[in-house]
Amino acid sequence: MLDLRRDLVCCVSSPFDCIRIDLPRAALDEFADEIGAATITHLNFRHGVAVDDAVLKNIGQSLLPAVEHPETVNHLFLDYISLAFRAHVATIYGGLNQPRYTKNQGLAPWQTKRATEMMESRLEGDISFADVARECRLSRSHFARAFKQSTGFPPHRWLQQRRVEHARDLLLKDKLTLAEIAVRCGFADQSHFNRVFLSHAGTTPGTWRRRHRSAPAYTPSVSSHLETACI
Repeated sequence: MLDLRRDLVCCVSSPFDCIRIDLPRAALDEFADEIGAATITHLNFRHGVAVDDAVLKNIGQSLLPAVEHPETVNHLFLDYISLAFRAHVATIYGGLNQPRYTKNQGLAPWQTKRATEMMESRLEGDISFADVARECRLSRSHFARAFKQSTGFPPHRWLQQRRVEHARDLLLKDKLTLAEIAVRCGFADQSHFNRVFLSHAGTTPGTWRRRHRSAPAYTPSVSSHLETACI
């Protein structure tokens, strides 16, 4: 971890790959204000000394697909990762005490309905985490916890599942090409559609379409189990 207020000198002896994440002071202040905590005055770490932090490592690894295919990333995913990163740094290195939430603190029924309706209406496009949280009259951090408690999935995973379900409907009912379905379901292109669909269904969209057009009607379910998804 590095303090960008100080002069930085880096000596590299061999090639390597890295992900750099800058965290502005304003982002920490915004997070503290959002959860009603005191402003973080400083971060407790040794400048330039490697930190063995499993959480930060996992956050970095989760961003690798976004780095490799930036055109395929949705705003909900990036907002969710940004929130997790700020919360971890603020708590572990900034000494911020976050409010304790009990396990039954999910969304109210009207909030669940509003959040899912908003995301359903934007299957073809993109939607920001902040917009959905605002509609539910919650801070982003509270909304993230409550949505997962109520639905079982983080918002971006729920949205991705619905896009795959919608794609399955179109694969059966319409004569659209795979590229056209990809666009209608909010995927960047057919390649992105193929990767995500494969991670959910275990097969490619084309193979799934051929197999199910000759089988009994497929009935999608929003509450179906969400397999590990490709971003």
